[in-house]
Amino acid sequence: MDLSLFNKILFRKADSHKYDYGHVLIIGGSSGMRGAQILSAIAALRSGAGLVTIALDTSSDSHSLLTPPEIMTLPLPKNPQTAADSIADFISVRKVSAVVIGPGMKPDPQSRLIFDHLIGSCLVPMVVDGGALSLLATNLTVLNATKKIILTPHEGEFKRLVGTDLPSQRNEINKIAANFASINKVTLVLKGRRTYINQQGKAACRNDTGNPGMATAGSGDVLSGIIGSFLAQGLKPYEAAQAAVYIHGLAGDLATEQLTQPFLIASDIITHLTSAFKQIATQQKPGTKA
Repeated sequence: MDLSLFNKILFRKADSHKYDYGHVLIIGGSSGMRGAQILSAIAALRSGAGLVTIALDTSSDSHSLLTPPEIMTLPLPKNPQTAADSIADFISVRKVSAVVIGPGMKPDPQSRLIFDHLIGSCLVPMVVDGGALSLLATNLTVLNATKKIILTPHEGEFKRLVGTDLPSQRNEINKIAANFASINKVTLVLKGRRTYINQQGKAACRNDTGNPGMATAGSGDVLSGIIGSFLAQGLKPYEAAQAAVYIHGLAGDLATEQLTQPFLIASDIITHLTSAFKQIATQQKPGTKA
């Protein structure tokens, strides 16, 4: 892992403002799964994004979780077409620089319309995670609309994307993942015991941070928020995915040193992000490589 990828995140100019560090919009959080969207949003902020907004529909539990005060909200109308138009307008007017779609999202008709509209028209980089991966699995042709998409499936979600059973050997699965990323022109983060990142024209990257304690609800939502944050701050998709997976795993490793693996929860990963960044910063100086 080339730790110089973190220089853009770690070292800031003295004369700067919040929009210099990107605006992340997170879409998801269906009724009963609001926490996923909140975890992703907090992770994005803790990873350096200047602004983070979550899009909320008007279902009964839209505000069942207290939104941290640093996170902005975009209320969505009930009509799915109007909601899709509202999101598109917000991206343009509020200078959104990266979108995360899927944390806590249910693949229902309303989400389908919003997803199809967004992935077909959005010009900013996008992370597709969670429920949005289920929507994508039914129509991969939409991936031809843009080259700035990062998919973050675990093996079960990847199986739905390829539409067939996967081999038992991980190295064979990795070959399928590399081929999928190349054909569909996406950056693919295949999560697992050792997460692999693939992109057309790039060598497959294996991440070696992380531990089994991170196999817990919300861990993937934290990762999607970190990736979205790095995209918003200007890293290219392949570099953003590499750096995010690495820091996500490192934060999980630091958390388990205090909490042990069985008792780790996703918010502990967020809590230890600052320690993980600080550890990298001690090895780095602006413009240098590790």
